[in-house]
Amino acid sequence: MTDVNDQQFAAVMALPAPDRYCYFLQSVGASEELWTLRSEEDFVVFTDDENRDLMPVWPDRRFADACSQASSDETRAFKIDLDRWLAAWTPSMETEGRLIAVFPLPNDQGEVVSPAKLAEDLTA
Repeated sequence: MTDVNDQQFAAVMALPAPDRYCYFLQSVGASEELWTLRSEEDFVVFTDDENRDLMPVWPDRRFADACSQASSDETRAFKIDLDRWLAAWTPSMETEGRLIAVFPLPNDQGEVVSPAKLAEDLTA
């Protein structure tokens, strides 16, 4: 997948969450990788207003970096190959009862889906 240019970055960041979800699916399908955030100790998980644990994911390092820089803690973007995500991460998060925040922004938690739903959409 090619690097996201400034114009594309701004346009995608302005999309509503359902449209960012579609963009995520298309981008990850093409690049076969997705991005999350990691601190020195562990992967970033946040809790939403409903007290659910959410793991954030993005389709490109640039989007993950933008959200990492907006947070107050020391985090960095971390790439996960799609095959590894589907084979190892999805079952693990299902077991842990975690949900996925797909393409969150600093002021928007993104689309919240189960790991199984995201896997189904990614492989469709």
